[in-house]
Amino acid sequence: MRYSKGSLVLNPRRDLPILSRVVSARFIAHSQLFEFLRLGYAERDRQVFNWRMRRLVRHGLLQTRSIPYLAPQPIYSITRAGALALESHGELPFASWGYERSASDLQVPHALELNNIELALCRGHERFSWMSESQVRCLHTYLPGHFAKVYDAVISVNLGGGDIQFALEYEATQKTFARYDKVRQEIESEQRFETFLYLTPSFDLLRALTRQLSSGRQRILFGLVEEFKDKRWDATIYYADFVSRPLRQVLVAAGVPRQPVLNCS
Repeated sequence: MRYSKGSLVLNPRRDLPILSRVVSARFIAHSQLFEFLRLGYAERDRQVFNWRMRRLVRHGLLQTRSIPYLAPQPIYSITRAGALALESHGELPFASWGYERSASDLQVPHALELNNIELALCRGHERFSWMSESQVRCLHTYLPGHFAKVYDAVISVNLGGGDIQFALEYEATQKTFARYDKVRQEIESEQRFETFLYLTPSFDLLRALTRQLSSGRQRILFGLVEEFKDKRWDATIYYADFVSRPLRQVLVAAGVPRQPVLNCS
């Protein structure tokens, strides 16, 4: 079959994983995207990857932005055309979530750090699944009551012979007292799991969160993001009363059969 000059034919095994990863992350740096594909055995040749990225951008499926103080490389997000391309291949029924929400530069640092957290887990040996914020938001919107709030990620990990599921939140800046009161109410109404992990960039912010977020019903844990990326499941975490434990020990002790979680992909 012949294609018209200038047309774009997507490779299901090479192009679609790129688009799927970008729409899931919302914002992702060039090197982060290549690392995800390399770890997932979808691409190992950096030159070929660079060519694919130029091609997808040139045809308007991805857009780039430059934020030098964050990353000296392109940062990608999905476009309407890219989301429709995914939908036309049946890859992501709700791909429009990737571009319908506002795309402010202020949201980019948070998204890039979440990518770094997920990459750190990918480099470990434990099996885990990562439901991104865009997927959680999709379920929260289309299936009211499925999750009590929109989390940065919902993670399931196999530790001690069983799957443990928990919500992950990356907190880069402190919110208002009123906002934390609402967050605490949402967490306490969560029915799907009882463990919540808040990661922060500084010990001062971690200490502030322990004062703002405490629950008699749910297990809210706090940790430092750099230590979590370095030690993963063996990182030290803190309870609201500042008792510390290795994360692995806490999760294994908390392990219970998890409820099935639907997926928007």
